Amino acid sequence: MRALKIAGAAIGAVVVITALLLVIGIPSGFMTQQIQERVERETGYKLTINGSTKIGLWPSLNITLNDVTLQDPKDRDVSNRLTAGSIQADVTLASVWAGKPQITELVIVRPVLNVPLQRERVKDSNPAPKSSTTGSGDAFTIEHVSVTGGTIVFANLRDRVENRIETINADVTIDGDRKIRATGNARTGEHALKFDIKAAPPPPPIERQNIPTEFKIDAPGFLQAQLSGKAEVRLNGAVVMINGLTGVLGDSAYNGWASVDLASKPLVKLDLDFQRLDVAMARTSGGSAAPPS
Repeated sequence: MRALKIAGAAIGAVVVITALLLVIGIPSGFMTQQIQERVERETGYKLTINGSTKIGLWPSLNITLNDVTLQDPKDRDVSNRLTAGSIQADVTLASVWAGKPQITELVIVRPVLNVPLQRERVKDSNPAPKSSTTGSGDAFTIEHVSVTGGTIVFANLRDRVENRIETINADVTIDGDRKIRATGNARTGEHALKFDIKAAPPPPPIERQNIPTEFKIDAPGFLQAQLSGKAEVRLNGAVVMINGLTGVLGDSAYNGWASVDLASKPLVKLDLDFQRLDVAMARTSGGSAAPPS
């Protein structure tokens, strides 16, 4: 799914911009085009800065981009893109002098990820651009990422279908051992969602390597109880393999595997064995509980 590839390039774009701004100093209007060209050259994605670009020195060295859009210039679907009200990166001055930018805080405000819904899976004849920094795990580090007021829009304009995951608030921390923890909440319609995910990725490149992952998901209205589990996640191109999946749904233990093919229209395969599975009783129009099916 090309939208996820775009989201993955967003951090790389901010890092490139950070390094450039620290070299050229506080940019004026004519520097915006140079920043955009540098990002596309380094990441393969087109960055459009519709607002201002600022650099601040207090309380720490920081760079702020306002009203930005990031998308694959080779993608014909213009609705497949990532936008944000603002992106701010706080950087330590010592790491800049050392040539290895250390981003202590990355704040993304009101990001909107647009994901086109397709009727059929099609062959991906347009592979994602590759960054020139791929595999350079020591090129930069990020300690903390904060996302506020995010939205994911799944839409098919032809069929006038649109679904949204809104008010996404996420907090991601990355320690010195590359251990990642992501916590947050969101809403889809009238239903709330909370998540807590831990992962320990190996040194890059992480493709075809196992990533130990733990998760907890609370989704009242969708799930009767908390869903928690552990798995070994492996990336193989556009396919995410989830092996050794074990956990519990409330008091019901399960195990199995899953895979998600993100190329074109997502294809999800899931094989789970439950020791016991409690099915919620549906409500009739009169409000009384109907027999479970």
